[in-house]
Amino acid sequence: PVSPEEIFNYNHSSLRSVIEQAFGVWKKKWKIIKTMPSYPLDRQFKIVAATMTLHNFIRKNTTQDRHFAEFDDNLTFVLEDELEDVQNEPEGSQTISQREGREMEICRDRITRSLITHLS
Repeated sequence: PVSPEEIFNYNHSSLRSVIEQAFGVWKKKWKIIKTMPSYPLDRQFKIVAATMTLHNFIRKNTTQDRHFAEFDDNLTFVLEDELEDVQNEPEGSQTISQREGREMEICRDRITRSLITHLS
């Protein structure tokens, strides 16, 4: 990547891949996350917090874990249901206001400048 946009896009894509893999491991290890029952919202928050805490604990303290190993061995792996979620998203479902769009553009520019400074 050479231009500011390419630098931002490259780093954004790399980060997104890591996040998608983390969610993939998380959903594979904790089936309740994949098919969240219709519990009250406060209980769902607790389930998410508890499973993410356990996820992070296992990742930091276990040298061999079959779920992490499956993803570590295949860096491009994405769960099928993750692809379906993205592919089935209705067109225009992420519409944002002009103000929100401008705020995001400012944020993106700030991140890009930070990346360029960091790489220099």
